[in-house]
Amino acid sequence: MSLGYLPGSAGMLASPTVERLMRTNATGLRWARWDAASAAQAHQASLRSLFRSSTLVDLTVGTLRRVQDPAASGLQGLDITVHVALGDAPYSAPFTAWHYESAKPATAPKSSRFLARVPDRAALEVTYALDQSAVADGVSRAGMIYLPVGATAATAGLATGLCDLAATSVDTGMQPDLGAYVFSGDVNAPLADPFGRAPDFEYLALAIRPIAV
Repeated sequence: MSLGYLPGSAGMLASPTVERLMRTNATGLRWARWDAASAAQAHQASLRSLFRSSTLVDLTVGTLRRVQDPAASGLQGLDITVHVALGDAPYSAPFTAWHYESAKPATAPKSSRFLARVPDRAALEVTYALDQSAVADGVSRAGMIYLPVGATAATAGLATGLCDLAATSVDTGMQPDLGAYVFSGDVNAPLADPFGRAPDFEYLALAIRPIAV
């Protein structure tokens, strides 16, 4: 799996009103591979744009965006577990926020939404499994990505804005070049090919919005 980020999306999601006004103007912005440093700067600017600085964010995990031919999918499983920090022992409480198994194709697409304090109060543990025949040599077929929620100069976590988790390309078995895609204008299906082609990989969108206090 690879992690992408839409530069400029922190400002777009700064508030519901701003999001409605800016979504059309943001259409066509180019995606990029996750860069914790630049995302942290955008995150802090977004928080300062609110009337009062907020330490609470609204995190939405969207539905899995499938490839055109589901039979070609190499994604076997994807799980997102949220670890929430507690003040007393055991000091952390996990809960499953999102789950997918290819062995259960009849399962209805799911999304998830929850609130989290930032930074250093919540983290996402993303585990995934890919079919060995669907990945190129040298590409891991299973793994785990640990993503703290919230970004500061000292915390390389998920910042406010739009992110996505992308599986390998069904055509090449390699990680996709996210920089070749642009924002579609739809936060629920935010990846678009500039030439109108459908992405040849499955992906999951994450939207993190600050909550004004």
